[in-house]
Amino acid sequence: MTKPEMLRSIASKTKFRQTDIAAVIDALRETIIEALNNDEEIRPFEGLVFTPFVMEAREVKSVRDGEIIHVPAKKTAKAHVTRRFRDLIK
Repeated sequence: MTKPEMLRSIASKTKFRQTDIAAVIDALRETIIEALNNDEEIRPFEGLVFTPFVMEAREVKSVRDGEIIHVPAKKTAKAHVTRRFRDLIK
């Protein structure tokens, strides 16, 4: 489902306009990113958990020529869907 499709679906289930829903979704995205940048775990709604995660620096081998390449540490996030949420999907 694309964002425009999601906006139409939410608008049809609520009394809100698509532009208002889009503003809320964009604000939610920004809030999640801010929380992760502050090393906070965030649960935007029941069943979904975003956790900040640091991938350690590592050495990898290039598939092209076999050369060893250094990959620096990188801050990222993990998303986890809870069992309770997965059980709702039929």
